[in-house]
Amino acid sequence: MSFLSRRSLLALAAVLGIIPATAAFAQSAPKEIRIDWATYNPVSMLLKEKGFLEKEFAKDGIAIR
Repeated sequence: MSFLSRRSLLALAAVLGIIPATAAFAQSAPKEIRIDWATYNPVSMLLKEKGFLEKEFAKDGIAIR
């Protein structure tokens, strides 16, 4: 009996193949986020009026439009 079954070996290969791709994707941050403000949603209007998103994302250099 082998230490790794064929199924375990395939699962390990899949995980090892996915990790580098997700790490490379996670490194690039967007420069801008576009938001569609809903006039019927009070939370959406509060976020827009008070500028909470702009303040939070400005720390990372990300603009909100």
